[in-house]
Amino acid sequence: YTGIAIFCDNQVAMHLVNDPLSYRSGQYLAIAIWEIANQLPLDLQIRFFWTPGHEAIELNEQADIAAKEAAEEQDDPMILKSSLGILLQRIRAHFNIRKYNFNLGFLPTKLGVPQHPFLKSTPKKIADALASLEKGHAVIIFQLRLDHNSLNTYLHCFQPADSDLCTTCKVPETTIHFLLHCKRFAMQCWHFRHKVKKEKIKINLFSAKVLLDSPIIFPLLAEFVLHTRRFVYLVSYLPPPE
Repeated sequence: YTGIAIFCDNQVAMHLVNDPLSYRSGQYLAIAIWEIANQLPLDLQIRFFWTPGHEAIELNEQADIAAKEAAEEQDDPMILKSSLGILLQRIRAHFNIRKYNFNLGFLPTKLGVPQHPFLKSTPKKIADALASLEKGHAVIIFQLRLDHNSLNTYLHCFQPADSDLCTTCKVPETTIHFLLHCKRFAMQCWHFRHKVKKEKIKINLFSAKVLLDSPIIFPLLAEFVLHTRRFVYLVSYLPPPE
């Protein structure tokens, strides 16, 4: 045979076949048609036909009747007739609730859990500083600030880590613990603080918030993190041994 016919009962989908970039409903049907057409030989003539799919087919007729009855029912004004402004207000309200709950999880508690160090920062100042860093340094500073990194506290949320504890100190391996308290990296931490003092940079070296909000020490901080070799995927950014 030299030709094939593809039938579809959705006129909008038929229009999409001829104009794929147009904004219309029925996208899934148009994609299905294209997938069928792409499986056919290139020299085959393909013709598309519209067919009245609901006629003389009992179940389709029932579905058509149910759809018409639903269309005749009174619209819910809160769902179907909301203005764009109202929808945006709802989205913002939902976002603010989520943001409040997120921040609440990092506030100080009676148990002495430290406040999340990265909620208050200067985005432009930080962004400009990261943009000027070497790629590997920028990546690790960004991940530590975002608190999305390969420390156990974060990985344990998704099961890659069996526990959220530091394997050496047996306490939650948070970003704060890693930067300030971990005994495993005490030597690297000492060298980092010594270099900061040698550069005569006057900042609080015992505050994770200060460390991650101070672009002036980002290169030294990133160097410290890389030399701990805690983040295996960043080891390639270490300079070759002299």
